This record gives sequence, structure tokens and C-alpha cells, in this order.
Amino acid sequence: MKNDIIALVQHFIESKSKETGTPNQPILEPGAMDRMIDYHWPGNVRELANVAERALILSRDNILTFDYFETPRTDEGFIPDPDKTLDSLDHVMTRHRNLALGKSNGKIHGPNGAAAILKINSSTLRNRMKKIAE
Repeated sequence: MKNDIIALVQHFIESKSKETGTPNQPILEPGAMDRMIDYHWPGNVRELANVAERALILSRDNILTFDYFETPRTDEGFIPDPDKTLDSLDHVMTRHRNLALGKSNGKIHGPNGAAAILKINSSTLRNRMKKIAE
């Protein structure tokens, strides 16, 4: 599977970019793919797809780094890195909301709207958007 990782990551990035309505396909930071190749992948292809999607959500300036992926693992899960700087919750929520809006083509209300994608009430979404605009 190690030989397939590069092609799979590129495939997942392309398909998830289209799915989320990302206008420009992100690029990989130099060395980012090395982290993907060196990993054991106990969850196989599904885990790889999830990591690619998470990288898209967390990307900055259209560059995928897989920074969070460097964290060592234990049998219980990830070991938190106390030196890692985290984005603010507002920033992460805004990016997530924007992904949902992109996926819904800007539609907020209705079955295919961003509120339905986020599983929240459309008035809640509108209020949160207004709060950010202020």
C-alpha cells in the first residue's frame, strides 16, 4: 500500500475538494507526503480518506501540511502535543461553516442547505454568521 499512498492522497484531495466546493485545489507542503508514507495506516484506505478530508478542513492559505498528523499514537489514541498552537474555536467554526456553505452553493435553508449539512437550525446558522460579520 505504501506505493499507492501518493495516488490515493491526491485522489482524495481532488474528490473532497470538489465535494466541499473548494474553489482551488490545495497543494501539499513539501515533506507533507513523507508523513503520510511513513505512517502504518491501521485503518487502511478509510482512515487515509479521513485524514485527507481533515487536512482540507484545517488547511491554511490553500496549503495542506498534515501537521496534526505528526502527533505520535498510542493504543488509546493521539498523544496531545503541548507545544502545538491551536486555532481559536471561532476560527475553526468559521472555516467549517464556510465549507458547508461552499458545499451547499451558498444555500442556507432547506434540505441541501448549509444548516442541514451542519445539522443546526437555519436561524442559528444565520445568527452565527451575523456575529462573525460584526
